[in-house]
Amino acid sequence: MIAVRDYGPGVPRDQLRKIFRLFYRSENELTRETLGTGIGLALVRELVTAMGGEVDVVNRNPGAEFRIVLPIR
Repeated sequence: MIAVRDYGPGVPRDQLRKIFRLFYRSENELTRETLGTGIGLALVRELVTAMGGEVDVVNRNPGAEFRIVLPIR
């Protein structure tokens, strides 16, 4: 397992699964302060799935933790 954690505001509960969709951006278009296309987490999910693994996100206080689990071969 590989875990990466940030200490930002976390991920809104209703968006925990949506953030892995291609081109999905969780911030409001009119108030967005960050740049990006929304492909990073979708790409991670595709690569991890192709290797037989799983990716997940869990809110922490503060921040969020992204976990990648890969099989041992």
